[in-house]
Amino acid sequence: MRSSIDSNRTVTQSTLSPAPRIDVRRGPDRRASVLSVASNHTAATDVSRSREVSIGGGNAIANILKKAGANQQNLPRPGPREIPPVVFTDIEQVSSSEFSEYLASIGTEYEKYRAQKELGMEELRLQTSTLAKESDSESDSSVIGQLESRFAAAQLHPGKTIAGPRLPLRRTGSFASVSSLDLPLSPTESEHGRPSRKHTAPSITPLSTVPPIFFEENFSLENPRTFDMVSENSDVIRSTASAPESRKALATNAILQEKLSWYMDTVEVHLIKEISTASGSFFSALSDLQVLHNESEEAVEKIRGLREELRGVDEEQAVRGLEIERLRVRRANAAKLEGAMRTVKDVLERIENVGALIDKDQHAQALEEIEKLNSELAGKSRPKTDGAPALQPDLSKVRALDGARNQLRQLSSRIGKNIEKELARIFVTDLRQWAEGISPRETLDRLSFSYQRNLRKPGNSSQRTSMEQARTLETIRPEIERTLEILQQTKSMEGAFQSLRDAVMKEIKAIIKQNLPSDDDAESVSSNITARSTNDKTIALARSLRNMSPAEFREMLACIYTSTVEYLRRLSSQYKLLLDITSTMDIAPSPMNGKSDTNDDIRARQVMDINDLIVAAVDVAQSRMVRILNVRSEQNSRFSVYDFLQYFALNILFIAECEAISGRMGTGLQGSVSSQAKAFVAVVHSDRMARQAGTVERDQWSLEEVPASAQVSVNRIVAAMTKDSQEWLNDLRVGAEPPKTETNGDQARSRSLAIEDQSFYVPVSTIVLMDALEVYEKLLVAIPVLGIDIVANMLDILKLFNSRTCQVILGAGATKSAGLKNITAKHLAMASQSLSVVITLMPYLRECARRHIGQAPIIAEFDKVKRAYQEHQNEIHSKLVAIMSDRLESHCRSLASINWERANTEKPEAYMEALVKETTTLHKVLAKYLNDIGLQAILDEVHARYNSRLGEEYRRIELRSVQAQEAMLADVRYFQDRLSKLEGVRGPGDYLVKLVEGKAVWAA
Repeated sequence: MRSSIDSNRTVTQSTLSPAPRIDVRRGPDRRASVLSVASNHTAATDVSRSREVSIGGGNAIANILKKAGANQQNLPRPGPREIPPVVFTDIEQVSSSEFSEYLASIGTEYEKYRAQKELGMEELRLQTSTLAKESDSESDSSVIGQLESRFAAAQLHPGKTIAGPRLPLRRTGSFASVSSLDLPLSPTESEHGRPSRKHTAPSITPLSTVPPIFFEENFSLENPRTFDMVSENSDVIRSTASAPESRKALATNAILQEKLSWYMDTVEVHLIKEISTASGSFFSALSDLQVLHNESEEAVEKIRGLREELRGVDEEQAVRGLEIERLRVRRANAAKLEGAMRTVKDVLERIENVGALIDKDQHAQALEEIEKLNSELAGKSRPKTDGAPALQPDLSKVRALDGARNQLRQLSSRIGKNIEKELARIFVTDLRQWAEGISPRETLDRLSFSYQRNLRKPGNSSQRTSMEQARTLETIRPEIERTLEILQQTKSMEGAFQSLRDAVMKEIKAIIKQNLPSDDDAESVSSNITARSTNDKTIALARSLRNMSPAEFREMLACIYTSTVEYLRRLSSQYKLLLDITSTMDIAPSPMNGKSDTNDDIRARQVMDINDLIVAAVDVAQSRMVRILNVRSEQNSRFSVYDFLQYFALNILFIAECEAISGRMGTGLQGSVSSQAKAFVAVVHSDRMARQAGTVERDQWSLEEVPASAQVSVNRIVAAMTKDSQEWLNDLRVGAEPPKTETNGDQARSRSLAIEDQSFYVPVSTIVLMDALEVYEKLLVAIPVLGIDIVANMLDILKLFNSRTCQVILGAGATKSAGLKNITAKHLAMASQSLSVVITLMPYLRECARRHIGQAPIIAEFDKVKRAYQEHQNEIHSKLVAIMSDRLESHCRSLASINWERANTEKPEAYMEALVKETTTLHKVLAKYLNDIGLQAILDEVHARYNSRLGEEYRRIELRSVQAQEAMLADVRYFQDRLSKLEGVRGPGDYLVKLVEGKAVWAA
């Protein structure tokens, strides 16, 4: 704590100005300087000497000095905790080299400053020496000498108390320290920088010599920190116990007292200087004020006289003339008031007549009269009285007529309300007449022709209905024009369109509601007297919708959709008519406020309202239909393909027409129909997969006659490679006749299935597969939004057919599922034929899918499935070859046991006859079911196995006679001759004949 106080003391000493330095060698000069300053400021020092200084507070210097001798021993020394701690700031250590640049920049200025300072001190010494010779005051010389000696000692021994006699605290003595300060240069310097010796008065010490702490706003000696800085850390009471020698006693610190006196004198000198400077201007201003006061008194006397004169003139002349003018104006005002009252009476009578006109539905005349009345109330009209025009008074600010104005506004609003309903009546009546005049069948045909551009024909109903709409709209044009003009005048356009919006929304809802099925067990839904709750009605309606057959439900949708579409189309035509009318209308000023909007603003507002009305009507219709369709979502997914395509096409046509009318695609109904279509495709796929799997497992794999419908399906699949079948497109037309279903006995049949120039014998499972593939392609054409899903389902059923065929044929699963005893070559041949049919159709299926879904990644799956079919077919062919190889091994064992020396050379052995017979039977079976290419491939491999295996056995046998060789040669010639005669295949060749002929004979 002590170290902190010492550090604080050091810092405080550094903030004060350094003690004035006194040159002890120039005693006379110093004394002369003091006398000179004292002689120039005698008045200031006299005032300072006689003034009592009142210092408040117990820590003031005067109070402390008075009590120093009395209670020096009893005064407690402040403890460490009583002194506020000093928070020191961490000072960053800076290298001296960083100041090199700065010192170099100010070096020149500093040298100049030091030279000028030395010249100033030299001039001060010369002035002091001159004044000292003229001074006769010995007492001042003595005091100055003592101060100079003490200042010199203080400079030599800083911090040490200088013993000596106590100096009197005289304010005049404080000027002795003037010469010790570094005074600025005299303003009269010589040209070479040397001080001039001609001075009339010494320079005034600047205020910068006084430490800044004395000028702070919060300066207070009661603050210990401030007191230490002012007293230069002097002890108030000199303590004998362990006091540091650097601290001086406040009572004996003469140098500090002289410093404080010097600071006070410096401030007083500056105050005196400022007062003396401003005294001249002050007395000059005072004399000017006296002159102005005298002149003001004279002016007041003159004004008083003028007022007396004017008062006399006013009483004799002006007052009488003003009274006459006032009476004349009053008479004119009375006449105006009488005219205004007559006008008010007339206005009130005419307002009653306006009400009568409205009651008679004469809205145009009533509006004209309202407009005139508003103009008269505003003072803009000039009615004639007795043949002469009279100026209409401005009644716009007459508060008594506010009731009349309000009554006119109410009458105008009443007219607007009536016309608002009239506009809605005109539009709704026209909508009903138009919708009732067109049959649903005609609307459906128009929608189908519009949606299927390839079926559009010249002169269709769309052109006729457009021309008829334009013709019928012209009949209501004059009525709409008159109504719009009245609405514009009454500022009721917005209310009229709102009424029209409500009426149209009500009509759209009514169309849907009146076509819904009614509950047979209760009253009609529209009945006003019913005890059933809304929930019961909803449940009954949902039950009725679910119980409807596909045809009934489709008929209901057709009625709702056709009526709604015709309403929307007519509303769109009315919108165009309204746009044409408003584009040519002259917008008159409103009778209510006399202002008119621009044509562009009104036309834009009207167009916006009608356009929003169409969009809102479409949204209402579609949102209600979504709820109806969702009720039957499960039943709709169980539709037949024809019923669902009709249902889907009907919804798509309605959605497309709504989008064309409103210019915006409705996502609600589109999403609901798409989700139901996805569910339907999933159900169809599940049923087809189950049906196909069951058919393959129960198939006897025998030759099945191909019905004409299967051949037609294959032909459509082949044609769909380049374009969609016309029959599929006809099925998508709403109202098309359902396809005729013929029983198996009624259909023409053929023994093979033709694919362009190829014929295939197929089992019943392949015929079922062809029908499924046609259904998938038809769905692909009808529901393009689900194209990828449908193609994926098509690939799934192809994979299913391939895997199940492999299980029942190569895996011998047909022996359990179909009751077959074993898998024969016939079964293998039929399976190979079925695979060949799919392999042949695979390019057609792939191209049809690519046309509808583009080059999607799933298209590559067709090639993978085709390779899987080819691998499966190769396995079947390998199975046939393996069967014949097994039979060949059996015959080879018989061949090894033959004694060729005793063999018959005229007749082949039994093993050869059996092998040729079995091969001939295989050829007969395969030729019946396989095409020439497949048959040739299988028998070529069988013959190659024969040549290889029999050749091994023949080479192993040793012939010991020519007879044995002839017998063996008879077998191979029989083998070659019989197998070479098989139709449609190449024979085994002469390999075995040459081998036996070239075989060596070993004699016994």
